[in-house]
Amino acid sequence: MYIEIGLILIGLMGLLMRRNLIAIGFSFILIFLGILIWLYALGANQIALVLSGVFSLQIVLYGAVVVFVWRNRGTLHIDEIRELRG
Repeated sequence: MYIEIGLILIGLMGLLMRRNLIAIGFSFILIFLGILIWLYALGANQIALVLSGVFSLQIVLYGAVVVFVWRNRGTLHIDEIRELRG
């Protein structure tokens, strides 16, 4: 139980502190992993399986966004992207 809560809290802290798109994606993965482990521990295997599919699609979409931003903007830092926008 402590591992699941720890993963979720570390992921949330990472989301609040990081400014790099790759670090933000890693924080999302930690949160999702904590939620999935928690659901499996509770015995909600079917819900965890459906959510793992949704989370994996989200991770793939986020990866595509990171690649798109890197190729078009040349940076993955949020502040630099905001400055390039105007």
